[in-house]
Amino acid sequence: MPKPCSVCIHKDRVIIDQHLLSGVAYRTLAAQYDLSASALCRHMRHLARYRESMIAAEERRFSNAILDKLDLMEHRLGEIYRSAGDHRSLRVALEAVKENVKVLALLDRLRGEKAAR
Repeated sequence: MPKPCSVCIHKDRVIIDQHLLSGVAYRTLAAQYDLSASALCRHMRHLARYRESMIAAEERRFSNAILDKLDLMEHRLGEIYRSAGDHRSLRVALEAVKENVKVLALLDRLRGEKAAR
């Protein structure tokens, strides 16, 4: 079993990570936190993977929020359509249908892109 990363298990890891991301030299941090410069260099790969996973999670949250809003818009357009039908307003009903088609096409495209990931 590989030895754990000495930076990952360090008690000041969060501060060290902040320094690394802000560009503080490995040698400076190594001396300050009793680590080796090579361990800090290797740890940067961990930070890169962690950052990538955080970005991916944020993109998923954003994508889900958009899909939720489009679902709500589709629901509201359906209500407008039904209400327009009750009031015999053909023009409003037709506009609701046209907008709903756009929303459904966008939902379909976004869900397809999400499934492809």
